[in-house]
Amino acid sequence: MTYLSKTITDEPDWYDKDLSDFDDLQSSDEDAIVEKQLIHSKQKTSIIENNYHGKDYPFDLWYLIAMYIAPEDIGRFALICHKTNQIVNSVSFWISLFRKYNKIEAKRLTRLLVREHLSIVRTYVIKSLYQTYPLFQERFDKTNVIQKEPHFLLSSRCIRIWYSKRPTQRDLYNYYFEFRFDNIQQSKQQDIQIQAISSIFQANNQSIIDKDSYVLHLISSNFVLIGPYMGMVLSQITLNVSSDYRYHKLKMWFDSSRSCSQKSKYNNSVVIIDPILCLRIYKWDGFGAVALVHDNTQLPNIEAAGIELASGRRQKIAYRKKTTYLLSSPYTTCTKSVSPTMQAMFEYYNNTNYGYSEALCYQLCGQIYAYEQCGCVNPILWNGRKFYVSSMNRVIFAPLCEYDNKCYKEAIGKLLTSSPLMNSYCSECLQECVIKNFIIQTSSLSLPGEWEMEKIKKFVENSTIPKPTNWSRTWQDEIRKNYLTINVVRETSTVENSTQSTTMGVVDLFSNVGGQTGLWIGISLLSIMELIEMLYRLIRNEFHIIRRKIQANRQ
Repeated sequence: MTYLSKTITDEPDWYDKDLSDFDDLQSSDEDAIVEKQLIHSKQKTSIIENNYHGKDYPFDLWYLIAMYIAPEDIGRFALICHKTNQIVNSVSFWISLFRKYNKIEAKRLTRLLVREHLSIVRTYVIKSLYQTYPLFQERFDKTNVIQKEPHFLLSSRCIRIWYSKRPTQRDLYNYYFEFRFDNIQQSKQQDIQIQAISSIFQANNQSIIDKDSYVLHLISSNFVLIGPYMGMVLSQITLNVSSDYRYHKLKMWFDSSRSCSQKSKYNNSVVIIDPILCLRIYKWDGFGAVALVHDNTQLPNIEAAGIELASGRRQKIAYRKKTTYLLSSPYTTCTKSVSPTMQAMFEYYNNTNYGYSEALCYQLCGQIYAYEQCGCVNPILWNGRKFYVSSMNRVIFAPLCEYDNKCYKEAIGKLLTSSPLMNSYCSECLQECVIKNFIIQTSSLSLPGEWEMEKIKKFVENSTIPKPTNWSRTWQDEIRKNYLTINVVRETSTVENSTQSTTMGVVDLFSNVGGQTGLWIGISLLSIMELIEMLYRLIRNEFHIIRRKIQANRQ
């Protein structure tokens, strides 16, 4: 048996070395592998031992390196060593990442996030990265190409067909097929999760799409002329792989009867769409209301602060008011003034007397930058399409971009991640001096009861409310879908006011300055008088000593 000897030498710390004192890691790894053999009587084994132990860099150095790590490389960075893993599992790391890629939200939420647990902060920052970081946005757009297989639509009746061209660089086409089951209960028995229809799709088609309908949305790179199959039944449907094995191919047979035969009676009643780049199914069954409690001087932000209330229940909304007052300049940078850009938008609301809003200011500066880059604005913020452009010196009523247009998304993402652009376009977006919040608590009960159904039925039948054709058979379901009661109550009459005050006023400042000045002047005067007295005593003492010497010499 051979033994491996180790030599221990004193090695200086990393911060005491020069660049020439560091070894090459690759050459060190090659020289550090030593192979030794253990010879026994029955078997032979070989052990490879590595004498290279690596460099132990301090925690602060790893933390500085972590500031330059891209979001997609965080996992690999955490696996380097124990210290990097500890940095990634810290709140400060995720807060710095949030400030780097989402500057607008970081200004408002950093003070709140630092108090939260690591899991909450990490989850919120990762969600925000999927909205602002371009690489994560691209990953999110590529997911769920085939959302759900459409075989459950068999025996449903095609109500409407339409298509449109997508505003993209390559030629892509949208195909929409609206299906409805003749027996409504049959569609309810399908226990599937179907993606909710988008807000833009609702805004453009909510007046024509029937309730309890399914919309099959297809995206293809080829244009296919579709025949008039409205009113026919979907008898067969197949979803296979295309011939190039890259995409999917959808094939649908339509028939005039409900029999699901293998082949349609009409050979021409077949729709083939190939390739399928995206397949989604929307369920048009969202019923309810959106409520929002806000101050009369606040612009209603229904998209962000609205409360969704389901039908078939009695909803109760209890609120209490909280107001925060901040000091104006020079103590803080808050403002109350409404900019010309915001005032132009308020004119779109018939000159309603709304006040300044920081969130609205950031939305408008994003719309202005998107308009200058793309010639249109974000369609989700459709109410912010009228604004004042300082570079043109006029008010613009901008057109809305198509929802699938990536230009406005890329423009807004570029604005949010660029400090010079934020300072140029959003310099007027300061904090509000008066912040009014309504703390909401919601509760609900299941309504209406069985004893109320007949009364509601008589009320509907005697009113001008439009009723479905099968009202006599489905009136109970229709009432439960459309019945909704909302009670808005004030939880307390007490308004919680938080006022920011100065720790030192003008009077306190002069009083403190005067007191400090008088104290130091008094101390200085006393010191001068004591110094004069000391000099006088020293001179007098020397005079007496000289006088005694003179008298002694005369004697």
